[in-house]
Amino acid sequence: MLAAFRLLVPDRTAPAPRPDLKVWRSTDRFRAHVAAGGGPLVWQTITASGIPDRLYGSATASTPADGED
Repeated sequence: MLAAFRLLVPDRTAPAPRPDLKVWRSTDRFRAHVAAGGGPLVWQTITASGIPDRLYGSATASTPADGED
């Protein structure tokens, strides 16, 4: 869908990880939409939340955070 709206385009400068996959590059239009839609604030919230640490295995807590199951 993002390619249909010209928000992502195939990147032919980077090799595909597998023959059946493509590598995509975001366009200036896509980056403008993300910025206008609060993208920077969302990114700051995600990085400050501790979620990236848990995803990549560097969290030390063994119990879920408040509100998590």
